Amino acid sequence: MTESNLRKLNENELFFYEDRVCGEADAVYRFCFGVGGDPAKAYELVKMTYKNAAEEIAGLLNLSTEEIRTELIKISYRLLSKDKIAKKSGSSLFAKYLSKLSFEQKSIVLAKDIVGLTVKQVSHVIDNDELFVRKELAAARIQLPDSFGH
Repeated sequence: MTESNLRKLNENELFFYEDRVCGEADAVYRFCFGVGGDPAKAYELVKMTYKNAAEEIAGLLNLSTEEIRTELIKISYRLLSKDKIAKKSGSSLFAKYLSKLSFEQKSIVLAKDIVGLTVKQVSHVIDNDELFVRKELAAARIQLPDSFGH
């Protein structure tokens, strides 16, 4: 979506987008950076997430802030899951810390522990059941201390 397409939003949609949707950019960036491990790539993924969100604005209008955050993380997750480069660890210290985790585990840990989503919300983001999320979260948390030799 180009900037000119954003102008096609009516005044109420544009206000909503700027006020409620854009307010979640920090959470979306933290998720994209954490999973992808590269600041420049995270920035591009955030831009793509927000372009997708603008296209889906009608589906966001009646949601709470928490639900909007969940939907934005879901859009980011879809974009990241299609991006083979993002599935590889970046060069940051944080990326190296998470490097032993699978893409799914990174996504779950970041969505739950960094972005602050509930297990139910994370299951919605990754389109899997809550039991799967809990198992992968536990497995990931067991592996993380070993990354620093603890």
